[in-house]
Amino acid sequence: MAAGSEAALPPQEVRILNLQVEPQPDGRRVKIRLELTPFQQDPSLELIIVDEQGGEVSRVFIIETIDDHLLFTMHLRSGTPGTAYQLNARLYYDELGTIDEKNLPFQMDES
Repeated sequence: MAAGSEAALPPQEVRILNLQVEPQPDGRRVKIRLELTPFQQDPSLELIIVDEQGGEVSRVFIIETIDDHLLFTMHLRSGTPGTAYQLNARLYYDELGTIDEKNLPFQMDES
């Protein structure tokens, strides 16, 4: 359960509230900020970054997170300045499947 939350929601009502991508200057990493609604049962997350052709360049699984505010770095297998990418975030429970999804386009800055 999300710490100290009286407004914690059951699994079917948990949502991704905020999703942000911050490309790093090296062109190979992105900082991810993710905020979830307070929850009664720990959800899992899958985040995938795809390039313009739909090819996967990074993937991370977060299994049964206890935090509703997350900050982490994803490393790109191939990062090219000026390339457009999309971050696909999926919130799920094993027993219920996908509960919420968010997609966020972003671009690696030219150096």
